[in-house]
Amino acid sequence: MEERVKAVALLDPRQRFEVRGEVIRAGYGHTKKLNIGISYEVNKESKTLYHGTLRLTLQSILREGVKPVSRLYMHLTTSIKDACRVGERF
Repeated sequence: MEERVKAVALLDPRQRFEVRGEVIRAGYGHTKKLNIGISYEVNKESKTLYHGTLRLTLQSILREGVKPVSRLYMHLTTSIKDACRVGERF
C-alpha cells in the first residue's frame, strides 16, 4: 500500500506533492511561504476562468472577488467541468 501512495504522489501530472525519502507532503497551497520553484504558463488567450469552491462562499466571492487567503496560488481553470469537480471535493 505504501508504494502505491508514493507512486501516486510521484506520478501526479499536476505535481501537487513533494516526496522526500519516506515523507510525502502537499507541495503548495497548504504550506505558507514555501517556495519550491513552481511556475505556471501565462494564458493570455482565455477570456473566462473558473474557480471551484463551496456554495457557502459564493456570496463573499461575488462581493469581494476570489482571494488566495493564506495560500500561495489561486486555482483557476478554463474548464467548467474541472471547476465543478474541484468544488465537489469540499
